[in-house]
Amino acid sequence: MSHANHDVLIIGGGVAGLVLALEVADQRGVTLLRPASDDRGASRWAQGGIAAVLSPSDDIEAHIQDTLVAGDGLCDEAAVRFTVEQGPAAIEWLLGLGVPFTRDASPGADYPYHLTREGGHGARRIIHAADATGRALMDTLKAHVAAHPAIHIRDDLTAIGLLQDGAGRCRGARCLDAAGRRIDLPAHDTVLATGGASGLYRHTTSPQPASGEGMLMAAETRRHADEPGVPAVPSDLPLRSPGHPLPDQRGGTRRGRATAQYPRRTLHAGHRPACRTGAA
Repeated sequence: MSHANHDVLIIGGGVAGLVLALEVADQRGVTLLRPASDDRGASRWAQGGIAAVLSPSDDIEAHIQDTLVAGDGLCDEAAVRFTVEQGPAAIEWLLGLGVPFTRDASPGADYPYHLTREGGHGARRIIHAADATGRALMDTLKAHVAAHPAIHIRDDLTAIGLLQDGAGRCRGARCLDAAGRRIDLPAHDTVLATGGASGLYRHTTSPQPASGEGMLMAAETRRHADEPGVPAVPSDLPLRSPGHPLPDQRGGTRRGRATAQYPRRTLHAGHRPACRTGAA
């Protein structure tokens, strides 16, 4: 079965897919294919916060250098510079949407929201929403996506491959419904925002992790997804202390054997999802 043509089809409903849907929908119609439950994605688990130059005492060049040093030769400097330079504006956009970042009411604070320091950062530049930044982002973005008249959400289908026209251009996705029936979603442009491949590893802290499905779909169509790399975060790290309480996605805590800890994922504010348009 084939449904009517869609202008832009976005496969994946984490932060990347939601942000892109909102950015595109003011000019073009968007169909967003995403899981019905956020438990299957990693975005909701990004606890640490978002790195951006926000304090007057911080500067763009310092953030760039910190990133290049931490990347240890793996970074594309032009991509790093673009991402860091776009960071402050991206945070202002998120604030405008109403993301409830934690405020800083301490005397002498030079920025109205609390900034912390993590990883290889040489300054306090991590803006966060308590210790559940991913959840705050997802809840805010989903509310705006649901309210946008040009975005049509499909959470009843699973993408299994990409459609191609006679010239080999990507023109949508092959999907299955809950009964196993094939449903085609033709589209002028298709975006893969399907996450990484942590599910291929024996040990991972990602819940119901992605297993490279989007990469496989792109490879099967003999296209090259614009995927410069998959961000690496701490995974199953042994804890020395027993009975460490772990954060629960539903807002509480869970206590168990301290064999692993959830990573504090830090996002980069200017990051965009990997994609390839049908016109390419």
